[in-house]
Amino acid sequence: CEIEGLGSKEELASLCKKCKEKGICVIADVVFNHMAVVASRNEWMHAQKDQGKNEELQRRLDKWFKPLDRNDFHPWLDMMGDDWDNENRFEGWGAGEWSDLKATDRVMDRHNRHIDILAGCGVKGFRFDAAKHIRPETLRKYVDYIRKTCPDAYVYLEVLSDDPKQHEPFKGWADTTDFKYCFGLRNALHKHPAGDP
Repeated sequence: CEIEGLGSKEELASLCKKCKEKGICVIADVVFNHMAVVASRNEWMHAQKDQGKNEELQRRLDKWFKPLDRNDFHPWLDMMGDDWDNENRFEGWGAGEWSDLKATDRVMDRHNRHIDILAGCGVKGFRFDAAKHIRPETLRKYVDYIRKTCPDAYVYLEVLSDDPKQHEPFKGWADTTDFKYCFGLRNALHKHPAGDP
């Protein structure tokens, strides 16, 4: 088992073992919201008016992400500007090109197998990339699965927003990015006025 040339399962297990001996916890960055770019935003926009082009791009999803296929992705929805923080953030394709996954049984099973492999190698923490773009009820399923598989695992959700409402759904069951702290630190270091993002 190898992840895109980043190393084998055995190498990850060895790393986790060596880190544990030094008192270091290995945290895996899991990207469960989206897959790779199969076409540019402009191509997807064009495909909305051209059925032949749309079918060509859908076939790329079928081919590139086996055993997943087009049915495991949300229909294309351009996500720009305000969409990063409104209701469109859950099904929108980031920058109009990141292939946005649905929480189908096939996707969830594949992700849970990935969690099993990482935990089996000794990973003791999970950072969810683009967490605010995954519906909270879906994230909760992942977190519950992790807690069942690896009860002492640390779970951290990337929620890129200083708006407390974006963090609220996760309170009590997972940590989230603390952007107020980051902005405050940046402001202190660069002498920005307080509250200036």
